[in-house]
Amino acid sequence: MLSVPHLDREFDYLVSAEQSDDAQPGVRVRVRFHGRLVDGFVLERRNDTDHQGKLGWLDRVVSAEPVLTPEIRRLVDAVAARYAGTRADVLRLAIPAGTRGWNGNPG
Repeated sequence: MLSVPHLDREFDYLVSAEQSDDAQPGVRVRVRFHGRLVDGFVLERRNDTDHQGKLGWLDRVVSAEPVLTPEIRRLVDAVAARYAGTRADVLRLAIPAGTRGWNGNPG
């Protein structure tokens, strides 16, 4: 999930062998999206894709600590659906930039 609110959908990216151990579901990442670096989260790891075009590479893992837990993801989805928001906007508020973990410690 990318921090691009007007595109409230998931995107697929390739993960290098060097990043593979750290790029697990729930971690914060940086990816190139239309020529600029944007923040995002790994939602799941898959060996296949439905995307027909060329996939880009994950730029970097910001932190190997998963901050987007399955519980938070379910809450984000529910809040976005209930209040007609985008998941990207709700995520931005639920897990502010610089958060090391969901314990409230600033990054």
